Amino acid sequence: MTFTTPDGRTYALNGRAMGMNRWPPAREITRHLSLGLRYETVGRLSTSERRAVFKALVDCQDAGHDEDYCEDSTAQSHNVTAQELQNISNEGVENSWPPLGPPLIMPTSNIIQIGLQFCR
Repeated sequence: MTFTTPDGRTYALNGRAMGMNRWPPAREITRHLSLGLRYETVGRLSTSERRAVFKALVDCQDAGHDEDYCEDSTAQSHNVTAQELQNISNEGVENSWPPLGPPLIMPTSNIIQIGLQFCR
């Protein structure tokens, strides 16, 4: 089974099609699902610095500390404002930064359903 995009690119959807080695697997076109969180990138910090702030916040929460405590201590220890911390938190969740799991992806079945709409 294959899926062809409107621009003519074809992708393998099942094991048999992938085994033929004629088409790339459809996972190459899976879309990361957005949670729709709004944030402005804290430009005065590099991505690695924002990731470190996010990790500290999540680690604090995972350790069982109160949310207010984690926000206050993380903001203070990383010298960011409450608004900057909120933006960093939303950016980290939206992009599945560590220590969160891998990004959410759209299942192949959803891609098939979308593709079938082009066949009608």
